[in-house]
Amino acid sequence: MQSTVEETLPKVAKEVNESMEAGLIDSVLMKLQSFQNDRDLGSLCVGIASCDSGCGATTIAARLAAQAAMNGMGNVLLVDANYSRPAVHRRFRVKRGPGLLDSLVKGLDVPECIQPTDHTELNLMTLGSKELSTQSVSPIALRPFFDDLRSRYQLVIVDLPVIAQAGFGLFFASQADGTILVLDGKTTKTRQAKAVVELMKENQVPVVGAILNKHTVVLPRWLARWF
Repeated sequence: MQSTVEETLPKVAKEVNESMEAGLIDSVLMKLQSFQNDRDLGSLCVGIASCDSGCGATTIAARLAAQAAMNGMGNVLLVDANYSRPAVHRRFRVKRGPGLLDSLVKGLDVPECIQPTDHTELNLMTLGSKELSTQSVSPIALRPFFDDLRSRYQLVIVDLPVIAQAGFGLFFASQADGTILVLDGKTTKTRQAKAVVELMKENQVPVVGAILNKHTVVLPRWLARWF
């Protein structure tokens, strides 16, 4: 039996609490800012991907976008490119479209496909109308499209589909300046995670980090009582 990512770590004693998760989000944002500054990027486009469904990539993407806006990192756009399981519109309780596919397939201007949120610095681009498919998207159109988003926003966070095989998910991921891979500590197999990283490298998708989600933390009993 293959071991999971978490099984390669020490056995756990306590679930990660909300304050620790908030600290993780801030830590990731700080590293993204350093990544942006080191490369002298005027704006930053980051993909959030996973090895399999249910890893929590959409939740991580939404929290990163919301926290970045609250932290004053400039105007932020959260893009739903997860065509297999679009969820950004439900999470923020907005209309599903028009959105990403309406712009790429129907040619709608970017401002027509963006929706506001309660935070003035955070906007959303949902996947788009249900009748549209990524099969109608030309890969050639992706580069100028994402360049347009970069010209409008300081930070663009893209919720990507599962990266399990060569396909449109990799095309979308290749447009980002870097991609963060989200792993499920309880279900993601170590071999599976390594295979996905290799696939991304083979397709020239820069992996800038990984988040081990849904894992637990080892704390001795004498220390656990303080949390």
